[in-house]
Amino acid sequence: MSYLGIILLDLLIIAVISLRQAIDIPTFHLDGAFQTASGLFRLADGQLPGRDFYPYLGIGVLFTLYPVFWLAGSNMAASLFAAQFVTLLGSLLSVSSLAALVRKRDRLKFAVVSGTIMLTAIALLWPELPPWLMERLAPGNSLRPLRSLIPYVVFGLAYIAIRFSANWLISQIGLGSLAGFALLWSNDFGLPTALLTLGLAGWHVQHAQSWKTSKLLVAPCIAAIVASCSIALSTGFSAAAMLRYNFLDVAGDQYWYFGPWIEDSRILGLEDIFSRLIPDFFANGWGLVWPALLAMAIFRPSLEIGAILAIGASLAGGGMLAVIGGHRGGYEAAYIFWCKTVLTLFGFAFLSTKLEAYWQRLPPLMPCLGKWLPALLLITVLGRNYLELTALRRDASSDDKRFLVSELGGYLPIAYRDYIAHIKSNRQKTVTEEYWGLWSATTRRFGAMPVDSVIHALGDVRTRARQNLSGSSAPQIIVTTTHEFSTDWQPWSMSANWWFYRLLFENYEPDFLSPSTIAWRRLATSNREADWQKCSIAQQPSPKLNLPVLQEGFYEVEIALPAPSNRRNIFLVRNNINDPGLSLGYLALSPYQDKHQFIAYLAPGQNASLDVTSLAPRRNPESIAIAACSFRPVNKSFDGINDWKPTFQPPHTLAPSNELLPINNQYLLNGLPRIEAPLPPLLIVTNNAANSERFKAKRHVLIANRDIGQITHLSSAGGFLLVFLNGSKIDPTKLGQDLSLSVWDK
Repeated sequence: MSYLGIILLDLLIIAVISLRQAIDIPTFHLDGAFQTASGLFRLADGQLPGRDFYPYLGIGVLFTLYPVFWLAGSNMAASLFAAQFVTLLGSLLSVSSLAALVRKRDRLKFAVVSGTIMLTAIALLWPELPPWLMERLAPGNSLRPLRSLIPYVVFGLAYIAIRFSANWLISQIGLGSLAGFALLWSNDFGLPTALLTLGLAGWHVQHAQSWKTSKLLVAPCIAAIVASCSIALSTGFSAAAMLRYNFLDVAGDQYWYFGPWIEDSRILGLEDIFSRLIPDFFANGWGLVWPALLAMAIFRPSLEIGAILAIGASLAGGGMLAVIGGHRGGYEAAYIFWCKTVLTLFGFAFLSTKLEAYWQRLPPLMPCLGKWLPALLLITVLGRNYLELTALRRDASSDDKRFLVSELGGYLPIAYRDYIAHIKSNRQKTVTEEYWGLWSATTRRFGAMPVDSVIHALGDVRTRARQNLSGSSAPQIIVTTTHEFSTDWQPWSMSANWWFYRLLFENYEPDFLSPSTIAWRRLATSNREADWQKCSIAQQPSPKLNLPVLQEGFYEVEIALPAPSNRRNIFLVRNNINDPGLSLGYLALSPYQDKHQFIAYLAPGQNASLDVTSLAPRRNPESIAIAACSFRPVNKSFDGINDWKPTFQPPHTLAPSNELLPINNQYLLNGLPRIEAPLPPLLIVTNNAANSERFKAKRHVLIANRDIGQITHLSSAGGFLLVFLNGSKIDPTKLGQDLSLSVWDK
């Protein structure tokens, strides 16, 4: 069978797998599925990035998804299909591109066979695949697999531009165009890909005959022209606004704004690059594939190895750029995937070369069958997946627990039937959602913010969003997430985006409650604001706000606090609400402001004191000089919203003892990581001098007279000290009531 036929079967398999993912519409609107759909719906509405809205993940990714989204029907199901289809196609292209570079003889055959084997394994084992591979096959929250696709595309085409063009000028034009295109792809992987492409162009010029220094300028000039023209056309000549959002608003805010707010999760200085960043990318030895390949290229240089190295370097550079600009956690996945794939392909190439000679000595019938076996295998896999798709669709249509929403193109749980009816009956009202979700996807309308959610209204965009959400132009309805639906991220959004929730509480009242959201109706008159009261400030032994509250509840707090001198540092204040990951009730403050307003949950007595600290108080000592403090109660009744009140527990109070803190949330049970939580073995104790002296690296920790493990390192998280251990995770449900803790040198 021809290669074209095999490629067509591959595409059909990818399409069937993607259709399976688009049957049920997600209800977790905080997920990236709605984030992706928001940009696609806006493009379908005739809007353009920079001019009308600001895509958080980059222009190139969005425009790549759009043709598939448009062909699939331009609804929510089409967005799910497009994201999954292009992600799987990108993974197939990544493996095939590397395969074509790994083996020089029979490139096309080896590339097609390698990609087909991978796709067959995916289709047969989906979704029971290794986590490192599954991460590359699912769109995820932020389309990371698609953002990291650009090096494979660019350097695959760059190889063609150099290898198969005898004219150096044509090659330089091609390389410059690829570099310019890469710059528009995404903030993280686009930049290193473009820079390395220009470096490759410079190398090509130096190895060309009769080269001149002036020729080195061709590719950069072409890249500048292509990038300028592309961004001008794609933004409707609003490139300046788009660039400002990407490189000022987002780049300036995302470091402090997004968690986790743990010393161990950040790159605070050059030493962390060697102690944290590089080890992440070389964990378990996989990262050594790149330097090993570089050593091989030094002794046996070739353009193919150079292209493979460039892909790996771009993936590592993009991941490191994302970590330095934000936080650690998962950004090394694209590079590790490259390492494992390259190693596998080199092994497969060696094995296939050895087997070919043996294969040719077989009777003539066997090689003939070999040409059709891949096609027969793919047809079988396609048939199996199509039958599964048909069965899933039949089950969905006959399931009395689900119902079809034609506007969305897929099924929702029956619990959302009343909510969808409420949406349709209020279709003509102006609505803004905290996170672009079911309401906007059903009505195909857009709110007052030019971004997909309030969490992406960063920098100047936040200022404009605040203006659009107030005054006579304010939306009639605002939709937010219920506390019960997301006990970690809803409190974070309310804490980090108090400017948004403050407008909500003052001008809206609850109107309709769905299984995951609250629809708020605008009031005829605003709620009367309570008067500000002064709170006392204690600077010793550590900065603390003492608020003389008379009853438990929500309070708005305003403090004057000079920004940290080191912008890599972050000031944290305890507000007893913020609880994603290991934030443990602490809220990050913008390092670009001297005055801060935030919401806190307080109760009379000890729970009315809020301490202020920094991300790494001992490593980066900062003068936390609180100049002023005032507070007032949030004048809002939450009757009818039973789950709105946060779980306020004394464990969030900093205990004076050195024992375990019985903190309970989504990730912790009695201060220990739950078995199902994505956390390593660790203990959480109060961050004080006594515990810093007590818990030292290499010491052993005993809980209930059991040797739990050896301390590897410590990290601060607000007013808490995280004690990381080696060994297996501790099951807090099996420790019993005796949680006595001791530390000793073995």
